[in-house]
Amino acid sequence: MEIFTEQFIFINLINTNEKLSMNIILKKLLNDMMSFSLNQYHHFQSQYHLINCNCKTYVENYQEGYHIPSVHSTLNKSV
Repeated sequence: MEIFTEQFIFINLINTNEKLSMNIILKKLLNDMMSFSLNQYHHFQSQYHLINCNCKTYVENYQEGYHIPSVHSTLNKSV
């Protein structure tokens, strides 16, 4: 197991003989993230909802809107 931290925690559970170093895998991502000055961000808000439903249905419904900008441009302008 390899643990790599840089404001976030990344854990690699793959056998050490079969993996690339997390430094190599995450280098571009971490460089991109540094441009956002994440250490200056702070927690703003949390919301908790107790919903009696199948979690897969809830997540699928939540993610449904991600296609709107690319497929429904007119609707996207009004949302």
